[in-house]
Amino acid sequence: MSARLGTLLCLDAGTTNVKAAIFDRQGQMIATAEKPNSALRREGPRVEQDMAASRSDAFTVLKMCIERASVPIDAVIVTAQGDGLWAIDNDGDPVGPAFTWLDGRARALLGELDAAGQLQHIRDGVRRLGALIVRP
Repeated sequence: MSARLGTLLCLDAGTTNVKAAIFDRQGQMIATAEKPNSALRREGPRVEQDMAASRSDAFTVLKMCIERASVPIDAVIVTAQGDGLWAIDNDGDPVGPAFTWLDGRARALLGELDAAGQLQHIRDGVRRLGALIVRP
């Protein structure tokens, strides 16, 4: 890759939509593509995501965007929705659905642990790191 990048391909795998865009060196958008996130599954407090469908959605919008731009890509940036548990095996294959940042199954347990003061050491460590603290 050259010291002076030409085009930048960006992927945003969001909760609602999966989007791609290509920008030139001056920051001008050359092409975009977007599709609804087909991987998200909601059932009460359970919010999971099919990792194979996530990969398929991402590859679909990347391909669409690249075809629309018809330019060589010099670099790629990937961003996605909030935290979660995306468990994979030693080969990098999903072991099941991802538990997304929206999943609320542990909310009651966290409330109990918080009331018992058992989360304070985690909050103290997070504060030392300067990170955002989310309360149950």
